[in-house]
Amino acid sequence: MTTPDTTPRHEARALTSQERADLERRALAAWFKDPDSTQHKPAAPVQARCASKAKADKETGETHPLHFVVIHAGADILAVYRVRPVKDYFMLRRLARWPRDLVRLKAQ
Repeated sequence: MTTPDTTPRHEARALTSQERADLERRALAAWFKDPDSTQHKPAAPVQARCASKAKADKETGETHPLHFVVIHAGADILAVYRVRPVKDYFMLRRLARWPRDLVRLKAQ
C-alpha cells in the first residue's frame, strides 16, 4: 500500500507583473538556446506570454492555478514551459505535450 503524498504545497497565488516579465525573459532565453529553435524561421516575431489556468484537486476539490509560458510567433505556438514554484523562485520546464486548451491560454 502506498502512503499519501504529504509534500508541502506552495502557496497558490497569482504571479506579479515583475515575476511574469522575468519568466517570459527566461523562457525566451531558454528557447533561443535550444538548437532546434534555429531551424524555425517564423514570419512573425517570436514572443512570450504568461498564461494561467485553474486545476481542481481530485481529493479536496480545491482549485489552484497552474502557470505556463507560451512561446509563439503570430498564431504558431513554438514551445510551452510549465512554471513550478520552488522555494523562493520559479523553475521552468519545457513540456512535450501541451494542455488541450492552449489556444485559449495564448489568447489571454
